[in-house]
Amino acid sequence: MVEYTKVEIRDLIIAFIALTICFSIATAGLNAHAFISCLPIVIVGVAIGSVLHEL
Repeated sequence: MVEYTKVEIRDLIIAFIALTICFSIATAGLNAHAFISCLPIVIVGVAIGSVLHEL
């Protein structure tokens, strides 16, 4: 079984948040309403990409 240290988990969470924010800004620009609107879709995309990358 694969075990992750607390530091690795923290780094993965930070990377997940940073990628989500960056892709949301790239998709919606600096429009706050568009940013919030596309955030759930970007979260799903980044989550799937992160999981597939780690496999």
